[in-house]
Amino acid sequence: MVVVEEYETLQLQFITKNETCNNSCNGEVNIVVVGGEAPIQLYFNNELITQPKVSNLCPGTYPVRAVDNKGCETSANVTIQTESPMTIGIVADPMAGYAPLNVSLTAQGTGAVSYEWYYKGSLFDTNPTTNITLSDPGIQVIELRVNSGPPNYCILSDTVRIQVNDTLRLEINVKNEVCTNSCNGEADIIVHGGEPPIQLFFNNELVTPP
Repeated sequence: MVVVEEYETLQLQFITKNETCNNSCNGEVNIVVVGGEAPIQLYFNNELITQPKVSNLCPGTYPVRAVDNKGCETSANVTIQTESPMTIGIVADPMAGYAPLNVSLTAQGTGAVSYEWYYKGSLFDTNPTTNITLSDPGIQVIELRVNSGPPNYCILSDTVRIQVNDTLRLEINVKNEVCTNSCNGEADIIVHGGEPPIQLFFNNELVTPP
């Protein structure tokens, strides 16, 4: 009598856990091998593994391969996604101007349920659109923080840089002529603020700034 053993086809099954928030890379996959003849070698992302559970995974598609004692093999792909995905962006108008500069801010993106706007570390609004008046000259940084809400309460942030130019103004120090018709008077013109290069006109004629 000849006994023929039935060979159960080698198969792969996956139990996955997606990463919770953008860039958290805490995804997991448990690999379940069905059938085949032990011992079975497992390859995840083209590397030999000794345990069927793989952790600390970022979103992506990973190849998995199993090879049993008979040399039979099977392969499949497993995909890890983001459970609470978010995108974020800021539209600011204008991006530059003279102080005091009123700037309109609009949050863009997907997945957020709450918004926080910060300037110089202080919260100033919690709406998706807002306005702020910037008085300090130089590059001013506005930060937006968004939250995905339950169940993961993921946080994502972005910044926008606004160029605020100091208001253009003139300071004039006058030295009068000493005697009548001596014509030795002077005007020391000091330019404050503005954005170089600056053209200076005296008595309707272009002059070189001191």
